[in-house]
Amino acid sequence: MKTKIQYLLIGLSVFCFVFVESRENQKPKWKGKITEEKGVKVVKNPKEPLYGELKFDLTEDLSIGKENDDRYMFYGIRDIQVDEDENIYVLELRNRRVQKFGRNGQFLCPIGKQGQGPGEFQMPSLIIVDDKNGIVGVQDLRTLKIFNKDGSYLNKDIPFEIYNSQLVVDANGNLWGIGSESEGSDDASPALFKILKRYNAQGKDEKKIARFPYDIFRERTGVSEITVISREEYDLFLSPANERKLGLWLFQGIRVEHR
Repeated sequence: MKTKIQYLLIGLSVFCFVFVESRENQKPKWKGKITEEKGVKVVKNPKEPLYGELKFDLTEDLSIGKENDDRYMFYGIRDIQVDEDENIYVLELRNRRVQKFGRNGQFLCPIGKQGQGPGEFQMPSLIIVDDKNGIVGVQDLRTLKIFNKDGSYLNKDIPFEIYNSQLVVDANGNLWGIGSESEGSDDASPALFKILKRYNAQGKDEKKIARFPYDIFRERTGVSEITVISREEYDLFLSPANERKLGLWLFQGIRVEHR
């Protein structure tokens, strides 16, 4: 019996090896060449694509835009959000405004406009849609300006101590944002960090969840200094979790569970 089991295991091992080898042989192999010319390594790629000619068909789902109607002309789109009714909100940085469109692309209403008065924007950067409370928030500099979904300004601005590059709202009305901070004295180059923070509904700090350093390259040239900062794109998402947790947050591949 023991011998039969040993033969069976050997047979399975051989089968697995042959299967893997067969799969490896089916993979397309690169047909280019790497040569060295006058001490320089040169890579020569063939004209034919590695995986053959790629063919796919694209079907237009929705197109918004008209040349002779300012409501449908976009200039520097910074953010796009969709509410539970599939209405579309488009933030234009250059025009300093938010335009609301229906699910079929028809213009519904403007939300804010350029200016320095109540409900007006100087430098809008992002939109949050709170379907539970039927409101839309537009961050302008370090202030979140609040509107109804019909575009009316509610005069309930939420100020923040720092600028948030990303901002979302959870089911309890708490705000979560990605900002930045620095450490260091005047005599030394400061260390820069991205931070994930939770705010209450009034924009007050509740908790710093995480902090991540920038990748920074510095080189001194006499009395001056050259600094290169790698500013990776961080995205913040909210996803349902189980009954004991309020949400699942994703932050550049790092998961934060809010209980």
